[in-house]
Amino acid sequence: MVLLILKRVQKDWEKRVKRVIS
Repeated sequence: MVLLILKRVQKDWEKRVKRVIS
């Protein structure tokens, strides 16, 4: 399902953004 992939990508992006901010 596309929704599941989008959710996974969103989580990955959140982790990357948090790393960059930190």
